[in-house]
Amino acid sequence: MTAIGWASARARLFNGRSGAGVLMALAAVAPIAAPTSAGTPAVAEPDSIVVTSSLNPANEGDAITFTAVVTWNGEIQEQGWLPFLADGVLLGTVAMSGDVNSFTTSALPPGTHQITTNWSLSPSNFMLSSAPLEQVVIARPVPSTTSTTTSTTMLPTTTHPPSPAPTATGMTSSPNPSVLGQPVTFVVTVAGADAAPAGLRGHHAAAQPSVDGGTVTIADAGAVLATVPVVSGRAVFTTSALSAGVHTITADFSGTATAAPSSFALRQQVDRPAAPTPPTLPATR
Repeated sequence: MTAIGWASARARLFNGRSGAGVLMALAAVAPIAAPTSAGTPAVAEPDSIVVTSSLNPANEGDAITFTAVVTWNGEIQEQGWLPFLADGVLLGTVAMSGDVNSFTTSALPPGTHQITTNWSLSPSNFMLSSAPLEQVVIARPVPSTTSTTTSTTMLPTTTHPPSPAPTATGMTSSPNPSVLGQPVTFVVTVAGADAAPAGLRGHHAAAQPSVDGGTVTIADAGAVLATVPVVSGRAVFTTSALSAGVHTITADFSGTATAAPSSFALRQQVDRPAAPTPPTLPATR
């Protein structure tokens, strides 16, 4: 059986059994080896999801970015869906747009949390699960007032600035797809997010209070295109300099003293202009 046949057989195994049972079965065996044309088994790279944290331990209210890299059938995956969970509770779902995909939240309560994610090519048919990542969140100290029994003088109270509120960033582009050399406008929205976000947070930004202040950095596969100020929850940027092909455009909100950073990504397709139709020559006799 070819490597493609082995991958197809494993996919059918997932489609025919519950996700949890299949994952336990796969975890109990060595990586599947598909025979080569010469009859010698070729050991495939192990399937895995590697989850890392940008800040561990973190203080209560800190923005924490969880990053996931998916390896399936020996290759790093760039498409699909990644729902991030804390202790089994959904934090948010990321539509993959490259080999490294991230989700940012500042809503985790104090304590030790088990962060996991699953990968699938559709929102409901999960094919692979990550090992838990232990994330520690340290509670902020409670302000206290100290006094002595022999004096009426009160010592200063220890206070802490309020934690920045969670935000959700969204972005649209128009037109998409576009033609090489055609101006493309990116509209970024930044709004407050629920304390316990669910689903694609960027899609729910319009339903929350907009954020004023800070900047949004718009980049093409990591190359910065522009840094735009956020005014009344919006930042707009137009460019006609995108090359032909599919681009991963990201929008990263810087955050403010009262609003936590957040980010969003989309794919922009730029097509080459259609070749001109040659003129019709008159018929000769």
